[in-house]
Amino acid sequence: MNKIERFNKSAGKASNKSAEIVEKIALKEGDKVLEIGVGGGYYANLFSVLIGKNGIYYGVDTDDEFLDNLKLINQKSEHKNIKR
Repeated sequence: MNKIERFNKSAGKASNKSAEIVEKIALKEGDKVLEIGVGGGYYANLFSVLIGKNGIYYGVDTDDEFLDNLKLINQKSEHKNIKR
């Protein structure tokens, strides 16, 4: 398992309350999001769908591998709304 997979597996665990986090943020179509410390991109995927084609997700990280992964996530995304 590579670093990105490890980060995403950890982020998706119920004990990390990711579903609760997403619910409390209450993102909607057209919102703009800044995530500092994107890790494996777990939330980038979720937020991209919630904010839709009119929203923008900005992700920053100190790790180039994580930033390169954001580019891949955006290429696969239907909305193409992920920036780094």
